[in-house]
Amino acid sequence: MALLGANPVMDSADVARERDDLARKIIEGSLRQLEVKAEIRLLRGNPSEEILRLVDSLPAELLVLGTRGRSGVARIMLGGVAAHMVQSAPCSVLAVRPRV
Repeated sequence: MALLGANPVMDSADVARERDDLARKIIEGSLRQLEVKAEIRLLRGNPSEEILRLVDSLPAELLVLGTRGRSGVARIMLGGVAAHMVQSAPCSVLAVRPRV
């Protein structure tokens, strides 16, 4: 019996490319709807490490993150990227939960 996330599934190159293309289209659509210009970067690896590496490479003053707002056991088992960013980022962090 495996814990959540204990056995990651490795996607084929085609599946990964299709997933990235879909993610990019969704993000581009949201940016258009909000009338916001942004550079989209899709990164692989540990989310906390990759976000910190990216923030360190930019002249960032504010990091804005989406969060599901989990707490308690769910946060412990699934991690807390937003919480880790609040504690570790070299700039201010705004964590935003989506409206339901």
